[in-house]
Amino acid sequence: MKVNTRASKSDKNSSIVTKINDFVSLNSFALLLLMLGIWFHQVYVVGDTVKQLEANQHKMVKYLKENVDKVYFLSASGMAITATKSEVSYADERFKSYMLNEIVTKMLAGNIVLSSNYTITYANYNEFVTKNAQVKNFYTRFVKPNKGVLESSLRSLHRAVVEGKYPEYINVLSQKYVHYKIIPPSEETGPQTKIDAKVVLTILVKSWIRDLKRWDTRKMKISIPFSVRIDVAKYANIGNPFGIHFEKLQIPAIHKPTGSQIRDEKR
Repeated sequence: MKVNTRASKSDKNSSIVTKINDFVSLNSFALLLLMLGIWFHQVYVVGDTVKQLEANQHKMVKYLKENVDKVYFLSASGMAITATKSEVSYADERFKSYMLNEIVTKMLAGNIVLSSNYTITYANYNEFVTKNAQVKNFYTRFVKPNKGVLESSLRSLHRAVVEGKYPEYINVLSQKYVHYKIIPPSEETGPQTKIDAKVVLTILVKSWIRDLKRWDTRKMKISIPFSVRIDVAKYANIGNPFGIHFEKLQIPAIHKPTGSQIRDEKR
């Protein structure tokens, strides 16, 4: 005797569906509570995650503020030291020292330094400007593109080096501002702050006097007048954070004394 397997399978599936419907209808309240429980759990997890993210963000912002407001540097002993940042006025001694030190360290050096102990020679003025690392560094950061600012001083310096009249060693003993005037922006001077200044340096000059075949050491004073415009947006770069742009810088030529001058001084 054959059994209708299709009918039996259909009846079986219908029975399963009926049981599922009966279970859902009888336990709908329990299922609703279960779904609500799952939903509340997800809301709690998401809310806790958001709180953690907000807390971490708050910590990060606080950390950044604390560190951005400070300057970190190493002491001579290698210890890390922090200092609080503050706005620097153009009349501040630190700002004035910064400008003066840039002039002294980059533009005042003896022939031993300029020629790297006589390993570098300069065929002409343009080569002197482009090959000398100190001059090029100063020009790029504080003068470019106004070449005329340094041309007169650098041509005199180059001429003295080529002719053997430039001292081998120049050491700055002291430096002092004798004039320092801050000119604020105006319709007459323009939208940028301008500074006119003059410094007097006491230097120690050591020269090899060829015709006497001996060294001459003497102390002397030189004056360096200069003027700058300050515009952070226009002139600032990684080596010039204050946006200083020199409009005038007159460094006097320093020459060795001749043998006859030295002999005349002793008479």
